[in-house]
Amino acid sequence: MLPSPLVASFTADVTEGCAEFQVQFTDQSVGASSWNWTFPGGIPDCSAEQNPVVTYGLKGDYDVTLEISDGTNTTTLTYENYIHVMDVPDQAGPIIGDTLVAMGDITDYYIDALANCLEYHWELTPQEAGVMTANMNNVTISWSEDWYGFAILKVCGQNECGPGLYSEDFVIHVFDPDGIQKLNESLFNIFPNPSKGRFAIEFSSTENTKYQLTIVNL
Repeated sequence: MLPSPLVASFTADVTEGCAEFQVQFTDQSVGASSWNWTFPGGIPDCSAEQNPVVTYGLKGDYDVTLEISDGTNTTTLTYENYIHVMDVPDQAGPIIGDTLVAMGDITDYYIDALANCLEYHWELTPQEAGVMTANMNNVTISWSEDWYGFAILKVCGQNECGPGLYSEDFVIHVFDPDGIQKLNESLFNIFPNPSKGRFAIEFSSTENTKYQLTIVNL
């Protein structure tokens, strides 16, 4: 009488997912009386159960190996890169672009493209600072003609596993390009105006008030 064949075989209920997820492995071997599983990247990373359940929590592609025995002989089956574990995109950024813009300007900003990213979410605070037109990892901002101050721009990437971490806040100073002319009429004089780099500022206000003056070289 010929001995029973010893053939290793197995299946999994799922081979791809977002970290963290569980996989039910099912033995379909022929002639086995013992099982020795190996799961790199899994928890547990090995098992002697016939039909183990394994949890995968770290992004990557992982082999699965099953060694079976009938008490006398052994045979081994390995499926390479059998389990594919996905995760959210890495943190976005840094944002590249101008940090000093004038009211009414139109400026472009971008980040390097993120791996495994399907879409990008840009946020501008406050919203009234400007209107954004986004194109994946690039965004164009049309700055409002009625708002000036400090705005914050940030972005994150997203895929089927969810959103990743937002970039660090990117602070943009939006200034009023007509500010000197407006103040010139009521608070102070600048002379000579225009100048070649040296000028004097004469305040005409009699109020006991603190003023902050920002000079921008355009």
